[in-house]
Amino acid sequence: MIVTVSTKGQIVIPAKIRKAFHLREDSKLDVSRKNGVITLRPLSSDPIEESFGCLAGKPGEPSLVDILLAERKAEMEREDGRF
Repeated sequence: MIVTVSTKGQIVIPAKIRKAFHLREDSKLDVSRKNGVITLRPLSSDPIEESFGCLAGKPGEPSLVDILLAERKAEMEREDGRF
């Protein structure tokens, strides 16, 4: 699909694309450029929901909480050995 840039730098996103991505008035888009390509990425209307799980570790790796608890345990064991 081809769109035209207005004198104000605006474009109209074709209806087919707006419907496919559920874009409505006041929808937010992230605009980025890389290697000469402009990308429009729809942003979630609920950023909390969108970010859910983004801090989860990789399968099979210990979580940050597990690492912290192991470090605290080792620290306590070292301190117990000093007395």
